[in-house]
Formats: sequence, structure tokens, C-alpha cells
Amino acid sequence: MLVGIAGRPVSLELFDSGRSLAAHWSALLHAATMDALGRPEVRTPAALARSFAERVEGTALTSAGPAGLGARVRGGGRVSVDAVRWNDRTIHLSAVASEA
Repeated sequence: MLVGIAGRPVSLELFDSGRSLAAHWSALLHAATMDALGRPEVRTPAALARSFAERVEGTALTSAGPAGLGARVRGGGRVSVDAVRWNDRTIHLSAVASEA
């Protein structure tokens, strides 16, 4: 789920399955709605959304300790990325634009 506010991508949430996304959908939508309050209704162009996703993908991640049975990894720069990995796969990734 990529969230754009006022024409700019501000966050990205990735889950390992549609079922996991569905379990968090309501809270994610509520948070995005609250973040957008008072901001202009401007559609986020696809090119900006793709560029944001590419920045997330290109962010170097380093170990940040355990996360339950998995491991937390983090990285940052223009985008702050926090992810949980389990059995060599990412089960949840959250990215937030630094300028957001």
C-alpha cells in the first residue's frame, strides 16, 4: 500500500500476503486519513510513486536485532525503512519519506 498525500508519496507498507494486509487495512487507512487532514486533494502521479518505491528498494538495510521469531532490519536516507524478516523473507516492510 503506497500512500500519497498532496501529490507526493509519503509512505509504503508491504506485507507477505493479502491476508496480512487485510488484517491491518483499517488501521493503515485510518492513519493515512489522519495524516492527510487539511492537506490539498492532489493525485499522486504514478511516476512519483514508482520513484518512491525504487528508493525504498535501493535502501541499504542493516540488522537491528530480533523481532519475535524474526529479525528486524533498518535503513535510511531520503526514505526511512524498517522491516521484519523471517525464514529469509520479508514479512512486513514500512517505509516513510524523510521529507514527509
